[in-house]
Amino acid sequence: MSGLSILVVDDDKDALMLASKLLGKRGYDVLTADNGPEGIELAVSEHPDLVILDISMPGMDGGQVSKKLKENPQTQNIPIIHLTSLISRDDEDRSNHVFGGNIMLAKPCDIDDLTVQIERLTAAAAKE
Repeated sequence: MSGLSILVVDDDKDALMLASKLLGKRGYDVLTADNGPEGIELAVSEHPDLVILDISMPGMDGGQVSKKLKENPQTQNIPIIHLTSLISRDDEDRSNHVFGGNIMLAKPCDIDDLTVQIERLTAAAAKE
């Protein structure tokens, strides 16, 4: 078991349930939020090891949530992975998985690819 905590923020309840189930099976402790403000609140109160963040959400989108997390001294060092259906796997490959300093993966993503990125980012954050 990894013991890492991951906050998943997505307005799609099915996506939250699936992410929670798949990541839980990989040994992660999973927190979920179905909107941006709730995600920020949980990130501040729970200080997860990593945030997985949908881009397209009503109200406060993933870009705005990411910006708020990076501006807050309590959450600024938490790694973020953006999951979005706004890009394809080809777009993901061309961008080298990076957007705005954060990792970006196309939905639906491969759980093995996601796990590799989670482990890489949390290992790098632990060294800082």
